[in-house]
Amino acid sequence: MPQNFLQNHRLYLTPLSPLHLGTGEDYEPTNYVIENGVLYAFDPMQAKLTLEQRAALDQAVNDPCSLIAVRKYFYNHPAPYRQIAFRNINVAPDIATEYSEEIQRNKNALSIQRNAVNPLTGLAYIPGSAVKGTLRTTCLDKLNNQTKPITSDYINNNPSKGIDIAKLEKRLLQGDFSADMFRLLKISDFMPTHHDIVSRVQYAVNRRRDVKLYKGKQVENHALTVRRENICPAQYRAFSASVSIQNLPEHISCIDKKGRDLLPKKAFRQPDLADLVRQNNQYHLTRWAQEYHLLDELNLADKKWLKETDLLLKNLTGELAQGRIMLVRLGKNTGAESKVLSGEGVAQILIKQTKANGGGEKPQDHTETLWLASEKEKSNNGLLPYGWALIEIDTKQEQVILKQWCENQGRWGVREISIKNEREAREAAERKEKEARATELAAMSPADSLIADWLEKIQKFVFNRNDQQAHTEFYQILQAALQNAQVEFSSSEQKQIGEALSFNIINSLKPGLFTVSNKREKEIKAILRQLRGEKAASTPRKSHEQAHPYQFFRKIQA
Repeated sequence: MPQNFLQNHRLYLTPLSPLHLGTGEDYEPTNYVIENGVLYAFDPMQAKLTLEQRAALDQAVNDPCSLIAVRKYFYNHPAPYRQIAFRNINVAPDIATEYSEEIQRNKNALSIQRNAVNPLTGLAYIPGSAVKGTLRTTCLDKLNNQTKPITSDYINNNPSKGIDIAKLEKRLLQGDFSADMFRLLKISDFMPTHHDIVSRVQYAVNRRRDVKLYKGKQVENHALTVRRENICPAQYRAFSASVSIQNLPEHISCIDKKGRDLLPKKAFRQPDLADLVRQNNQYHLTRWAQEYHLLDELNLADKKWLKETDLLLKNLTGELAQGRIMLVRLGKNTGAESKVLSGEGVAQILIKQTKANGGGEKPQDHTETLWLASEKEKSNNGLLPYGWALIEIDTKQEQVILKQWCENQGRWGVREISIKNEREAREAAERKEKEARATELAAMSPADSLIADWLEKIQKFVFNRNDQQAHTEFYQILQAALQNAQVEFSSSEQKQIGEALSFNIINSLKPGLFTVSNKREKEIKAILRQLRGEKAASTPRKSHEQAHPYQFFRKIQA
């Protein structure tokens, strides 16, 4: 058994098939555009619009069918939003075509399920909790050893009411949450190992496991379809994470007032990662074999991918058996069979029944459909299953077999569109534009340079009435620049600045920028008048009644 109090391990994850670990959020046509096979996701508030573009947007917003009109506006004016995109994602050709056609037909069903992404980098990541949950399920499966549930495992001890999962887990782990050995296991999120993680928007299609006949003819195997952002397969060591395992000595205890030990049972106090991985592999290799034969029989999956992936796993048999590599299935639509315990009467997968079968839900040990990633909505071949991945543990050298497999799978979108090159080209163009602008400003007189610089800043500033912090910061910087001009420039130059940056000009460039605050409007106007050498605006003298509404009453009382 491990003796160190804390074990630390490094993990590297390679997707074998498309992965989707969602957030419950969708891309909508009001926050994305698709152009030349790439989806550009953006925050519309950050766009820098010309006066003509802003007028067109205002017209769309005020349209009686405003939602459809706004979507058409983004479709017809992609340029300013493409430039501020925080996500650039490859799109299957059929989805790009569908997007264009549905916008023209005024359709609303254009949502795309989003992957989990790091909000700071905009790159996809894989929650560590997904892998920890997989290890926990496979550990419980090993502990149960396909044993039928006992009476106390059922809801109200009644087999007809189904299994109470919490009670079953409590029995297997010999206690409740406090006795759960997985309290000692910490897995960080799997973060990208580089900035070129490739995702792709594809269809997620639902297909039946059996062949149905109607009047002697096979019924088309089509059911539900959704659009989904997937992490592309065959990206070698695309993600990495760390694992820490705490090992508690057997003599340590933590007894509460009721005499219960709040630590895991002694048998579970020193979990070994290699043991957990071997249990996991036994579970998932069984399910891979079942799915391999099913997909091959139904002729749904891409034949080349299926055969090459099966051969890859056979070539890695030694590493899988030793616990140096872990086969996992992660994310959405990976099949309920990959998330339940094995054994007769143990798996409780609820299947909705048709009205002819009495309706409601019926527990089964298998699902009746498969979810697969597809480039086409109606396709029944060349598809890929969801969620398969390999995780290397504490690897110190290249995994040549896996790397070669990845290089042979480039057709799955990894090399299809180089978004990296596009991003770098855009960033280079922006740098070149800034350098040219800096050179242009340097050639001007100091006063002309200040005027040109601030006219550009005002025009580019994204004004959002709800973002008070950004508004305050911009106001303070402008106020400081105008006050410094009163000190650094001659009276003639001050007048030039005050006239070029008059309040009317500021308001025409960015309507409502300072009129939302009466105090800020007065302060900016006062500084501009001082720059132009004008006297402060006089305040009309108040009458006695205006000065104090009770003045006349006071005089009578006196």
